Amino acid sequence: MSAGNEYVQLHLQVSPPLPPAPAMAATTPSDIDSASEMEHPRLPNSPSTLGATYQGSYNDEETASPAQMPAPSPAPPAQPAPPAPPEPPTPSAPAPPLLLPHQPNIAPAMARRALKRLRAPTIPSPRKYALLAPAPRIHPLTPSPPPPPSRTFFDLPAEIRIEIYRLALHRVTIQIVPPESTRRCPHALIRTSRQTRHEVLPLIHSGCPIRANVTDFNFAGLLTWLRRIPATEQHHLAKNPDLLIFVTTTEKGTREGGTLRQWLHLRADKCRAQPAWRYSGPPPQKSVASDMRRRVKRMSEEGKRAELGTPFHDGGGRHQREAEFDTLD
Repeated sequence: MSAGNEYVQLHLQVSPPLPPAPAMAATTPSDIDSASEMEHPRLPNSPSTLGATYQGSYNDEETASPAQMPAPSPAPPAQPAPPAPPEPPTPSAPAPPLLLPHQPNIAPAMARRALKRLRAPTIPSPRKYALLAPAPRIHPLTPSPPPPPSRTFFDLPAEIRIEIYRLALHRVTIQIVPPESTRRCPHALIRTSRQTRHEVLPLIHSGCPIRANVTDFNFAGLLTWLRRIPATEQHHLAKNPDLLIFVTTTEKGTREGGTLRQWLHLRADKCRAQPAWRYSGPPPQKSVASDMRRRVKRMSEEGKRAELGTPFHDGGGRHQREAEFDTLD
């Protein structure tokens, strides 16, 4: 049988029919009064007991004559008795199910599902979660192992390092060139490390021969080199006894004297450590020499005048260093 042809079986519980009401007997006024009293009991002090219903006492009724008694009122119509409360239904055999033709009979399918649930209870399927990678294992913090024992150059005492620097700087001459020159080659010890540079520069400034080339009294290269030396390290330069400036002149003479004024001002400063610079080079031309002598005479500051006249009055030192500069060039 298909599901469309099945009928719905509805189990309806029909209560048994009520028993018939008993036959009403002939009613009298006393029955009516008793019935009304059952529904509405009289109170002892209510108005109905004070002569509304009875016009006197029992003694008056006995002594009254039949002629004096009022005529009996017509009897009211009989009222039906109140229905009895329904009795609880007694258990009886279930009524046969009713089949409704407009709905399919789903009772067999429901019964099969119920039996299936009883035989194999359904277990809710667990939720599917994404697989996560296991957390990394936490390792307790331990101190790092000590570095392997090793020795570096800076582990040596400072006295030994200084002696090594002096041996490396033996026969090293520092050449100061003009700013526009491309012949720049710092010493290898200066490029090694910062600590080595700080330890080597004082030895270079105080012990190595330093040469500066000046052409037409252009001291730009020498001034630039001196500005790189910190003020706290310039006293090492004052300890160097071998400082030489090689001066050469051309036909231009001293047309650009800006760097010459800066050099004279620097040399005349009494608050700075003044290194023992010496001048050397070939004799200037006559026109250049006469021009410089006139400038020396017009100068009022004694320090600048003495510094500017030194290259032209230090003839012995100049000719003494000419051979050395020939070899350096």
